[in-house]
Parts: sequence; structure tokens; C-alpha cells
Amino acid sequence: MAMWKITVAPIGQPDAWDVFLRLGLIAIGYPDHADDQSPVREFKDDIEVGDWVVAHLPASRSGQPHLAVGLGRVRGPYQEETDPERPKREGWQRRIRRQRSVEWLSSEHIRMPELLRGYARHTVASLLPEVEWEILLRYGISPG
Repeated sequence: MAMWKITVAPIGQPDAWDVFLRLGLIAIGYPDHADDQSPVREFKDDIEVGDWVVAHLPASRSGQPHLAVGLGRVRGPYQEETDPERPKREGWQRRIRRQRSVEWLSSEHIRMPELLRGYARHTVASLLPEVEWEILLRYGISPG
């Protein structure tokens, strides 16, 4: 199993993390024509059920650099939202197109500059094993 850092900061949607946490999902907001872009391919093709996800909120949204806002396990395959009205019913003003269901195990906010610094500019990033272990430990989960 792998761990992925996914940035949760859609433009114009400051409460994205709260919505993702409440709905039990992680999503990225790339447009329809972006299917060939690396973050979309990784999110769609490389993340697997059972993988770990650390939700990252960048300094531009949180005021704190390298802030992890939650840790969870991927519980479902890649999905694309087909009902454009569903997000509005759930309190979201934009379409949550590219998504995966996640069981969020923690929503504790933890600054991790030494762990997330090298991944900060990537929307979706596979983390190195030693970084995975340290993040699990910081969230109080025994690696292994």
C-alpha cells in the first residue's frame, strides 16, 4: 500500500476540506480536458483501494505552510460525478468531478514542513516510504 499527498484547495472553495471530510471523499478539480495531465492520471490510475491519503492544505489557504489536515484510507475506486446537482445538495457550490471515497481516520491538523516540503507544489504526489511511516506515527497509527 502507498500513501498519497493530495492538496485540497480548489479555487473559490475555501471550505473544501470540511466538505470532503463530511462526505467521506477526496477530490481533485481538474477540468474535463485535463485527462492527460499527470495529477489526473495518478489520481485516476495509480491510487488503489487501501492506499493511505494525507490531505494537504497549502499555506495560501491555511496561512500555515506544509499543513496536513487529515489522514484516511481509500475505500473505493475512482469515480466521476455524473449528477451535477448532488454537490449543491451537499453544500458544495462546484462540481466534485474526480473523486474517490475515503474513510477519514483523523482530521487533526499537523504541520509537517520537513515531510511535505518536497511535495508541496504537487496536487497529487506519491510519498516515499520513510515519509509514510513518519506521517502514520504523527497521526498515532502504528506502521506495518
